[in-house]
Amino acid sequence: MIRKIFFTILVFILAALLGAALCFIYADRVTVFCVNHFTGYEISYDSWGTGPLDRGDIDNLRIKAKKGIFALNAEKVRLELDALALFGKKQVLLDCKMKDVTLNAAREGDASFDKIKALIFDPAQKYRDVEFTLLIDEHYIKVLYFVAHSPDVEVNGDYSYFKGTNEAMIDLKISLSPGLAGKLEEDIRKNVLMPDDDGWYSTVINFRGNATFLRALYSFAVT
Repeated sequence: MIRKIFFTILVFILAALLGAALCFIYADRVTVFCVNHFTGYEISYDSWGTGPLDRGDIDNLRIKAKKGIFALNAEKVRLELDALALFGKKQVLLDCKMKDVTLNAAREGDASFDKIKALIFDPAQKYRDVEFTLLIDEHYIKVLYFVAHSPDVEVNGDYSYFKGTNEAMIDLKISLSPGLAGKLEEDIRKNVLMPDDDGWYSTVINFRGNATFLRALYSFAVT
């Protein structure tokens, strides 16, 4: 009887390990299926992984919104999944590094931030490096240590969304080169942006409150 129980437990363990291994090997298909069917976005790519045991490298990743205008294209992406967090704490901890990234988003609006956002999301703006850590569990979604660099734009900060309360937190600094900031009206440069010591101009977004209100204010918050 004990041997049968032990054998049954062993079978369940082996089945779980096999399932985890298959999820790892087919991480690209699992990810694409989940995103394409359960979110408002679609993913496509040229290649994902250099072999069965290395599924972290993606070539030419493309993400676009199903509704509205939003698209991200990255020539190179490196993903590193923290398996201990996944199995031990019921959470996903993912480090992401992107190279040569372009963005495209709706850029309408006459408000000051709309005009700044139009420069950030201009498809002609190529970001050399984009890095962040994504932490997801049953209570929240967090984008931590976000950094993006292009010749004319630097963005860094954190973003959190708490599912149960619809509360969001964002702490973001956006910096523009003198040349790019010069495309904005003088009134925006004086009243919205602040001059930095290196000659660049920056603005800070610091908010904690209702996520719907945040999305209405800046129209780029992810929930």
